[in-house]
Amino acid sequence: DDSLYEGDLRDNIVSAVKRGLENAKKRGREGEEEKSEDDMAEEAASSNSKLAKKPKTVDTRPEWDKDKKGKPTSSKQENAKKQDVSTKSEEKEDYPPVNLKKYKSAKDLEDLGLEHLKSELMRVGLKCGGNITQRAERLFLLKTKKLEELPNKVKAKKK
Repeated sequence: DDSLYEGDLRDNIVSAVKRGLENAKKRGREGEEEKSEDDMAEEAASSNSKLAKKPKTVDTRPEWDKDKKGKPTSSKQENAKKQDVSTKSEEKEDYPPVNLKKYKSAKDLEDLGLEHLKSELMRVGLKCGGNITQRAERLFLLKTKKLEELPNKVKAKKK
């Protein structure tokens, strides 16, 4: 099977070298005058006829762009790291405690925003995940009941 592809490979190399030489002539950078274009193309093809294996690629990424094992970090990993950093910095932001007496419904609490609701839920000991509606509804439960009266499914697990 290799011999079938070797001929095609040689033909492709020959035609590529010829095109390269033609382009060089057009730009005024002619190659060696002693050898003909065909000779040079055949020489290149015969020296490269054993190209069945792919050449090794060298990783040129800087060290800071690799993981602990020296492998390049994928874009998914980079994005995850960026998201981790951004959420950590958002968690550090201090929000004032929410006075639930000012709010008539869970829908009104949504105006506080995702991060403020998350901060308040963490502060009072309730689960802080979910979308903005779920967070607001969970926090609004505290308007009518004490934390101890709430079901365990809305309480955060103790560490």
